Amino acid sequence: YVEGATIEGVTNGAGTALEFDGSNDYVVAGTGYTRPTNQVTVGAWIKVKNMPSSGNNHDGIVGDKDIAGLTRGYGLDLYNGSTIRFWVNSWGTSAQTTYIDTGWHYVNGRYGNGEVSIWVDGVKLATGSFSGSIDFTQGSYGPLTGLEMGRGFSGGESQGHFDGFIDEVSVFTRALTDQEMSAIYQNSRSLITDNS
Repeated sequence: YVEGATIEGVTNGAGTALEFDGSNDYVVAGTGYTRPTNQVTVGAWIKVKNMPSSGNNHDGIVGDKDIAGLTRGYGLDLYNGSTIRFWVNSWGTSAQTTYIDTGWHYVNGRYGNGEVSIWVDGVKLATGSFSGSIDFTQGSYGPLTGLEMGRGFSGGESQGHFDGFIDEVSVFTRALTDQEMSAIYQNSRSLITDNS
């Protein structure tokens, strides 16, 4: 279901993108997809209107996590004013890099083969180490919400909402190869223009 996010006439290959207001908009796709177990690749085209403020704000792009914490599942988010991060099972198991930009960019998180990585525009920018299964069991922070877009990954439902546009979201139940990561960006970048 869609909570507040609107489909706006942003000029890109799909013709439109979801716009999130940074206050209370989000989309819940739920658990009706094949959840990844030992590998995952997540991606989306994003255009940020306003970066999250410094502090404990985690503006969610896409993820499947528990509602109030960063202790189960996975997520791709913007946080602390200038960072993009992809995490698995915990914010401490992540790859992150500086990100301060308001243009259209293709962002990805990938987990597999003992590595967590963050990608922007088809280029791997940071890595972290992790091995094990993605944990979707209910923890102390409550149930997992299922696949979501635009809602924060920390502080519960009232914090961390994405402020900008999200388009072309993808979730793969495997770790794509470096060549596949680059090819997806190269094949879709001509569809995205910045007329918003």
